[in-house]
Amino acid sequence: MSTLKLSRDPAVTVETFVAIGLGALLTLRLQADVLSYASAVVVAVGGLLTAVWVAKEKVLPALAGAIKAVFALVVGLGVTLDPNLEVGVVMVASALVTFFVRTQATAPVTADGAVVPIVDRPRIA
Repeated sequence: MSTLKLSRDPAVTVETFVAIGLGALLTLRLQADVLSYASAVVVAVGGLLTAVWVAKEKVLPALAGAIKAVFALVVGLGVTLDPNLEVGVVMVASALVTFFVRTQATAPVTADGAVVPIVDRPRIA
């Protein structure tokens, strides 16, 4: 029986909690603009956490989180959209981006549990 290794899929793990957070925000029945700003914070933090967690290709999850946050902010700044639709779009985008990031980023541990070293950036002479 294999054990669950959360470090093998950082994007999926973090985005699961992002989806839970977005769902929890919906249950609070916040005003539409407050919900948009809160959603932006949740997805931006999720992108940053994923970027910190992966061993390589850190820019991609951070960029994905930023794009989702910008979408949520645009809604908060005046685009009229039903809050349920906004959170639904962000959640679907999160799922699609998560599985793309999963194929592109390197997990911090291999399938057998060995830690993947973080590659140093090339030094400029």
